Order: sequence, then C-alpha cells, then structure tokens
Amino acid sequence: MKTDGISRSASVEESFRALVLSCLDQVQSNRTGVRRHGGVAAHNMRIGLRRLKTVLSLFKAFVPPVDLRRLRGEAGWLLATLGPARDIDVFLGDLDKLPTGKRPEVTHALALMRGDLRKIRDRHFCEAEKAVQSRRYA
Repeated sequence: MKTDGISRSASVEESFRALVLSCLDQVQSNRTGVRRHGGVAAHNMRIGLRRLKTVLSLFKAFVPPVDLRRLRGEAGWLLATLGPARDIDVFLGDLDKLPTGKRPEVTHALALMRGDLRKIRDRHFCEAEKAVQSRRYA
C-alpha cells in the first residue's frame, strides 16, 4: 500500500482519504486482469479489498456506522466473488507441480481432474468478470 504521500502533519481525514484511494487504486488497476480471467489480477484485487477493510477498521471511529457497514459489505461481496476463482487457480498451479512418476494412470487421473477444475475455474472467473463489470462494482 502506498503511504509515501502521507505527511506526518496530515490530518486524520487526509490520511484516511490517501489510504482509501490507494486501496481503491489497487482494486481498480486489476479490473482488466480479472475481466481477462487472470489469477494474479484476482489475487491483487483481493489484497486491495482486504487492505481497504483494514483501513476501514482502523478509521471506524471517523466513518458513520451506516457507511462503514455498506463499504465493508461491498468489499466482502467482491471478495466472496473473487475467492473461488482464485482458490481454484492456485490449486491448479499446485496440481501441476505434483510428481506423477512414470505411472500413466496417475497422469491420466490428474489430466481429468485438471480439465474439470479448469471448467469450474472458468465459471467462477465468469462470475468475477460479471461482478467487476456490474453497476454494483461501479
């Protein structure tokens, strides 16, 4: 999270604004990657959203409770949408690292599993893509 733009003399409001904008910049800068079903972009967007939730928690005394609930809820919605796609993406990467030895039955079983998991990953990324293209995201 970029904080080099916050001076020691910054007000609470200025600090809060800078931190929130940094988080939102990280989220938004990964939108295109998520639309293209990129696992790294989904990971980075999730990091930005988790950072945003942390900033909101740190500054909760300065944010009206109704706004705080809404912002946390929206970040949670997007995190829940991105999570399954990214989790399966990571699992597929781990699966590719498994040693199969010279056992064709293991290689075949893993190939079938990868195919099924890619279909599931694609479905979840389609949901994430819809989310970042939605009016709610905007």
